Amino acid sequence: MSKILLSAYACEPNKGSEPEVGWQWAVNIARKHEVWILTKENNRHTIDENRAVASEDIPWDNMNFLYLHLPKWMVFWKKGNRGMRLYYYLWAKKAYKIAKELHKAVKFDIVHSVTFVSLTQPCFLYKLDAPFVWTVAGGENINPVIGYQMAFKEKMYELIRSLGQYKAKHSPRIRAAVKKASLIMATTGETVALIPDEYHDKVVVTSAIGIDKVRPMKRQTNADTVNVLLSGKFVYLKGVRIGVDAILKLVNHYDNVQFTILGNGPYESEYKNSCIKYIGKKIRFVDKVPHEKITEFYKEHDFLINTALRDSGCLVAMEAMSIGLPIVCLNTGGVKCMTDEAYAVKVEPKPYAALVEEMAEGIAFLIENKEKRIEMGKIAYERMNEAYLYRNKCQWLLEQYEKIMRG
Repeated sequence: MSKILLSAYACEPNKGSEPEVGWQWAVNIARKHEVWILTKENNRHTIDENRAVASEDIPWDNMNFLYLHLPKWMVFWKKGNRGMRLYYYLWAKKAYKIAKELHKAVKFDIVHSVTFVSLTQPCFLYKLDAPFVWTVAGGENINPVIGYQMAFKEKMYELIRSLGQYKAKHSPRIRAAVKKASLIMATTGETVALIPDEYHDKVVVTSAIGIDKVRPMKRQTNADTVNVLLSGKFVYLKGVRIGVDAILKLVNHYDNVQFTILGNGPYESEYKNSCIKYIGKKIRFVDKVPHEKITEFYKEHDFLINTALRDSGCLVAMEAMSIGLPIVCLNTGGVKCMTDEAYAVKVEPKPYAALVEEMAEGIAFLIENKEKRIEMGKIAYERMNEAYLYRNKCQWLLEQYEKIMRG
């Protein structure tokens, strides 16, 4: 049994998103190896709660958690993401100091930075005298051809992000981490493009997110009503306005279709006002669904609309497809990497009006072609639960660990 050190700043069970990424990789690696997990102090409560009620399926004996915290006055900087990068930088510096001392006693076989999944925010564990594995994202950008309307502060955020990407390509610290890495797991091709060409031979494009377990596939019924789901947080990055406008093009064309829009956020009033005369009739808004109930919620629908403008993973699409829903999606970022035309209607980025029109056509295609919709859903179910089940993904990773340790 080898000794693995994970840096998993975000690591909590049943939270979805990046905390779930950290948790699932830790659990699945611990099925075969002894694992030390560096994580945030405020993850302790959730992990301890899970330890008290969790099934025997969790390899607790192989999991050693090291909870790190910074002084309370620093917490101010991570609230509302006002200084999240600074906070994480300082946390990562402290994690390295602890890891350095721990490595003297334990002698780790592999060191793996799992979360944050960010190329522009490397941890410092690459400095340890041990093989280094790095999971990275952050190369994705909003395609300017779309012309998506954004507020000034949103445009500025994207500009700063682009400058950060440019800096990443020339940062000595990031180059040092890339050079030291034995394996780099990049979530998209856009992220690979930020890595110097001479190191591309150690890069593998693979999603950081996955499916925690195989769930029963959605049952098909003879009901005449087609239930369509548009899901995404109501922030500009998720591009929900595209889906809303596409739905409004179709809503009067079908008497047997119910559209559900799941999400909340700063653009909620705008989206609801656009749909006001249809709410309670052909369109319903759902603010949020508890994480433990999301699978059953998906099963109430026949397919999913995903409009993320940039996303390194797109867990919403993966979860929906894993229970048998085909999707209509904008062909960008993580969803581009995890789908093909066998189970997804993929719409290429183009100027906004044409994009909405083509998105509406894709939605109409799945509404009107039940047999094709069901066939695509079955393929989605098979593909997601084979390629993206965390246990299967981790088996591949453990094979890479073995190759690295053999030199």
